[in-house]
Amino acid sequence: MNIRVTAQTQTASALANFRRQQTNIARVQDQISTGLRITTASDGPADYVAINQAKSTSRRSVTYAQTLNDAATDLNTSVSALLEGTNALVRAKQIAQEGVDQTLDPNSRQALATEVDSLIERMVQAGNVQSDGKYLFGGTAVETPPFVVTSLTPGGQPTAVSYTGADTRARGLISPNQTVDTKHVGSQVFQKSGADAFAALINLRDTLRDSSLSDGQRSAALTQQVGAVDAARDGLSEITGEQAAALAGIEAIRFRVSDLKLSADTRSSELESTDYAEAVVKLREQDNAFQATLAISARLFQTSLIDFLR
Repeated sequence: MNIRVTAQTQTASALANFRRQQTNIARVQDQISTGLRITTASDGPADYVAINQAKSTSRRSVTYAQTLNDAATDLNTSVSALLEGTNALVRAKQIAQEGVDQTLDPNSRQALATEVDSLIERMVQAGNVQSDGKYLFGGTAVETPPFVVTSLTPGGQPTAVSYTGADTRARGLISPNQTVDTKHVGSQVFQKSGADAFAALINLRDTLRDSSLSDGQRSAALTQQVGAVDAARDGLSEITGEQAAALAGIEAIRFRVSDLKLSADTRSSELESTDYAEAVVKLREQDNAFQATLAISARLFQTSLIDFLR
């Protein structure tokens, strides 16, 4: 059976070819103008899935980078406060050693006691340090000051400092399966058993001001308080070392997260971006094919009397 190819069939076929080739030309032109080779799943299903996976990895990396930055900020601020407290205790030890000197007159001892008052204030400020409006030594209770002066001398100097924060450390997520302690329990830092920084400073000040003590009694008491100050300083130093180690770990993770994001972004760009040299060649090929189709179609559609007699 002979199948007759009519002019209508040829016209429909030619128009379909025109539309397909114009679509191909438009797609390549769009790739060149936007710089993107793949924008929809139909442009390349496998690459489209890989691109989305790479972008998802990049977004997660950004989130972890932010939590790492937040944790590092908290810990850096905390370490600075601990160093401030440690420096206050170093000075307190020097004051205690100066006070042991039995030749000091009452005015000199009073001056030393006044300086210790300022050290107590510095220690309270260190314990109530904040980062981004959150208290760092109140554990999970970050909205209220963890240390409160609960009693005063008639002259308005602190005689007792109490911890009012939580008993649980606050933690930050820094990787899928890893957290770091960012906000410590202040009572375990500044008021450890046998190493209470506030008590050591208050007792030192009160001993310097106690006029009922003989010179020998005062010297003996101050010698004992040197040990109390050292114990408090060791307690702060222990937490400082712990937080410094956490900071070092954060830095290592931050580099890995940065590398992961760079790798994901590079992979996404390689799959998604247009290869301009290749695209220009394709555009020329598509344009040549389109011109050839136009030329052939023009010859096919040249009609004559013989065409009408068929």
